[in-house]
Amino acid sequence: MKAPEIAGPPGLPRLLAGVTSTEAPSTLDDHLAVFGQLPPPGAIDLPALVEASGLQGRGGAGFP
Repeated sequence: MKAPEIAGPPGLPRLLAGVTSTEAPSTLDDHLAVFGQLPPPGAIDLPALVEASGLQGRGGAGFP
């Protein structure tokens, strides 16, 4: 039995577009070839990144 197709919000990319249940799972080497290694811990200044993003910290309650 196949699950029904569910349309996502218009204008947003599908995160798993093109992934099918008939494909073999990706290996770690496959993943690293596409996305590369993670940056080392501390390489990204997370507080500065969050500040620059403009997030308001409303926990989802601030949406219009």
